[in-house]
Amino acid sequence: MDVKYIRLWIIMMMVGVLVVACSGGEEGTEEEVAPTAVVGSGGTTEDIVAQPTLGPTEEPAMKPTAEPTAEPEPTAEPTAEPTAEPTPEPEPTAVSSNSDVTERFTLLDVLLTETFDEADSWENFETELLSGQVEDGRYVMMSQGSGYIWGLKEALHADVVIEVTAEQLSTFEDNGYGVVCRADTSNNGNGYYFLVSGDGYFSIRRADDDDVVSLVEWTPNDVIETGAAVNQLRAVCVGDYLALYVNGELLGETTDRTYVTGYAGLAVRGGPDGEMVQVAFDDVTVTEAIGTGITVDADAEPGVPLGDYEVLDVLVSEDFAAASAWETFSDGEGQYDLGVVDGRYQINAFAGGYIWGLNDELHADVVIEVTTEQLSTFEDNGYGVICRADPSNNGDGYYFLISGDGYSSIRMGVGDDVTALADWERTREVNDGQSVNTLQAVCVGEYLALYVNGELVAQAFDATYTNGYAGFAAATAEESIQVAFDDLTIWEAR
Repeated sequence: MDVKYIRLWIIMMMVGVLVVACSGGEEGTEEEVAPTAVVGSGGTTEDIVAQPTLGPTEEPAMKPTAEPTAEPEPTAEPTAEPTAEPTPEPEPTAVSSNSDVTERFTLLDVLLTETFDEADSWENFETELLSGQVEDGRYVMMSQGSGYIWGLKEALHADVVIEVTAEQLSTFEDNGYGVVCRADTSNNGNGYYFLVSGDGYFSIRRADDDDVVSLVEWTPNDVIETGAAVNQLRAVCVGDYLALYVNGELLGETTDRTYVTGYAGLAVRGGPDGEMVQVAFDDVTVTEAIGTGITVDADAEPGVPLGDYEVLDVLVSEDFAAASAWETFSDGEGQYDLGVVDGRYQINAFAGGYIWGLNDELHADVVIEVTTEQLSTFEDNGYGVICRADPSNNGDGYYFLISGDGYSSIRMGVGDDVTALADWERTREVNDGQSVNTLQAVCVGEYLALYVNGELVAQAFDATYTNGYAGFAAATAEESIQVAFDDLTIWEAR
């Protein structure tokens, strides 16, 4: 190959600094509708009470940076004890009608346990009409405005399950309160909102700058304790899977890929006409989680291969003993280098973007296995195997990748775009950092699968490419990446 095309496809990992501010957006109109009758039931406009959105006209004043004055003591203490460590996921019993996915997940380590014993344990703010601050061992939020207010915990997360005990202290019921997941680190209000209301409704919503998108509509459910009462909330944000549990029951679930990282938070929405709403939150637990299988259809079992294939003859067995064993490339400027080094194929990239090296043997249905070792220390990266790479060496093909911080993904390069066939997911099977991993990529017909250290971690179906070259790839967003590949085997399969 005489030419190497470098595509600057940046891996997006959101980081940021918390700015104490409060803003939001509309959902297409000045008012967002909150039902007092079931959505789609044929209720008239007289049956509906307006529910404000995160809107410019409803935006609360800037959250002060000064220490707030003492808030009046809450009128009641919680009447229900917080739940213990989350139990295994129950089968769904009441799923919102616009949700057609059911994905399971596995809980990993607890990242945060907060009982609000310290005044500075969560974001504090106060104005005349709104506040959020620690009082008597709970985080109490109060709003006399018609919009949303939120308080964030400055700790970046990606795939998590957030649990909290919430007690409504005020009596007005046309409100909203709950959990925020993957909140934008600029504190602009963007993120996923998992909400219940004092009159027994729930919803999952997404705030996007000047818009609020309803992912699961406001829907009534008898599981929710109404009025001045206690509810246990559990928000699931794992990959593109979002779910809301209330008092141990799954009420709504959906998928969305807009936000992948952010802060955890708590939120309250005041009454439509400025009626006071006050809610106390306690016993927050944030637990890291991973998806246990991709959702291809409703009957898919996690961790079980969705495609059938048979491994046939060995087509290629390469130990990289010869310098000419694989494509060699250097940009001449010290930014990108590919080649055999000490009996292994090594990729060195010192600038952002993807780089790849291909063989020159056309294949169609194959299983590719290789041993990888990350040599560099920076972990926000991606590296792995390519199958059915375009022979023109333009970057098109299927990419089976892991990252130094323990994620895996299947992606497709098409022209100037990269499409996620199986999104980046935290995967316990990946040995992170400067470690050795064995990757196996399956490309048989339309079925694509990635195994890491003998375990299935991602799978998908796609018919875009039917043949091409095998290859290795590495990518970095900022700092350098160095990866070595060895003991390659390519089998024909069917």
